[in-house]
Amino acid sequence: MLIAELAKESSVARLWRADWGKRPKPGKNVAACICELDTLILFGAREPEIEAWLREKSDLQATFPQELWPDYSR
Repeated sequence: MLIAELAKESSVARLWRADWGKRPKPGKNVAACICELDTLILFGAREPEIEAWLREKSDLQATFPQELWPDYSR
């Protein structure tokens, strides 16, 4: 399941990933999310907006290999 956190202008600001029965965590593997997009349940935004955000972040991650989302669990 992917949960879109929206910015003030209703655009996708961040994506959280959650497996059933577990707390949502910031998504880390953009490529996997893109590949699994057809099988994931989406909340907070429509699929085209989520896919566009993922593709933008995928390009950014390829250019600057780093974690895209801060780890809030620490």
